[in-house]
Amino acid sequence: MLLELCFTNKLFLQCFLQFISDTSLLLGDKIKHYLNRSIRESLINFLNYEYKKQNTLQIKLGFTKKALAEKIGVQRTSLSRELQKMKNEGLVQFDAESITILDQSILD
Repeated sequence: MLLELCFTNKLFLQCFLQFISDTSLLLGDKIKHYLNRSIRESLINFLNYEYKKQNTLQIKLGFTKKALAEKIGVQRTSLSRELQKMKNEGLVQFDAESITILDQSILD
């Protein structure tokens, strides 16, 4: 059905190709965004996003640390190690359900 539309409707084909092109660019930018970041940068980016979304310094996770690690593209053990470093530096406090930002200077 899709191929038939592409063959018979030039406007549909143009719109479809534009959509695919735009989506590819966005995905490419997203990949570059995550590949060039350290674990700390990725974690801070996540915290900053969730801080703005939840409007609180205590970020409720709603998922496991394993899922968070997958979300930011790192190993769970690496995430735990970085969280512990940040805790020792007085930047965050965390438990199984949340991460609390103690030092707001890490936010944009």
